[in-house]
Amino acid sequence: VAVCIPIDVETKQIMLVSSRSTPDQWILPKGGWESDETKERSAEREAWEEAGVVGEIVREIGIWNTFSKKRPDKAKLQFTVYELQVRQCHDVWPEQSFRRRQW
Repeated sequence: VAVCIPIDVETKQIMLVSSRSTPDQWILPKGGWESDETKERSAEREAWEEAGVVGEIVREIGIWNTFSKKRPDKAKLQFTVYELQVRQCHDVWPEQSFRRRQW
């Protein structure tokens, strides 16, 4: 799973989005990657789709290993976390009808 931490370069604030399954929880944009993309590209795509922000991945922050709480087999999950310097925050984005966002 690729995780994105979108950071406003000027204010140093982080953009969070509401969870689709639990709308009162604030989370970071994240998701799986397609077979034709890198994890970095996936993190950028998730930031656009879920939060409506566009920018540049500047570094990998780290890797977090855990187990699924939702799957009955408790499958192992690996989250790779990236820092994204936000260049644009759009008023219209793909998941705006499903999510809220907040700096």
